[in-house]
Amino acid sequence: MSDLLQAQGLWVSFAARRRLFVRSPPPLVALEGVELCIQAHGSLGIVGESGAGKSTLARVLGGLLTQDRGTVSYRGTVLGRKRGPDATRAIQMVFQDPWSSLNPALTVGRVLGELLRFHELAGADRVNGRCRELLELVHLPARTLDLRPAALSGGERQRVAIARALAVEPSVLIADEAVSALDSAVQAAIIALLEELTRELGLAIVMISHDLAFVRALCDELLVMRSGRVVERGSTEQIFASPTHEHTAQLLRARKALGEHLWRAR
Repeated sequence: MSDLLQAQGLWVSFAARRRLFVRSPPPLVALEGVELCIQAHGSLGIVGESGAGKSTLARVLGGLLTQDRGTVSYRGTVLGRKRGPDATRAIQMVFQDPWSSLNPALTVGRVLGELLRFHELAGADRVNGRCRELLELVHLPARTLDLRPAALSGGERQRVAIARALAVEPSVLIADEAVSALDSAVQAAIIALLEELTRELGLAIVMISHDLAFVRALCDELLVMRSGRVVERGSTEQIFASPTHEHTAQLLRARKALGEHLWRAR
């Protein structure tokens, strides 16, 4: 089976902040030779501590950031620095903060409707019906179309953000810390929704998270990052059962310790 999305030798660096009367420091390396692949209908989790390069990797895969070196390929075709509309539609992102990614002045109906019209995915007589179908996919009532983001809860806004990503009929959904800003009950509901959507729509999903429990619940494959590098990769259950890198073992121990602390605090 061929790879749907593949990254080879990704390097990304950022200029360090220069201080007055001090020689310019070397650039900060955010990604260092990162490689990954995900097959159609696959599910890949990318985990690591803060500063590991997870979100930088997500933005490169999603076409929002250009790598210094290396390639990103979709269905065997290398994607250029400026992606065409087909590649842009095929790889969609859902971000951590839906509030910042939704226009507060527009109703949900306008957000979805303008997207459908721009990409010519529904005729004038089908736009409203398609918007209702998208809301149904993410378990929101049709009346949500008349509301603006301020009238929605955090979980509802994230569902709208997911519906917006689905509107362009992608093959790959990249969720960059998509549940970390939500409370625990809503987090679980959004994870269940993502699992349902990937199964029913046949999407491949790349889930970026610092929470190993959510990644384990959703992803079959796991990639562990540290300081811009991939330090371990493999099946999720295999890595959870027997990690081969000490950093992975530390992340798992920290998760277990946190869980025990929270259990005692109840």
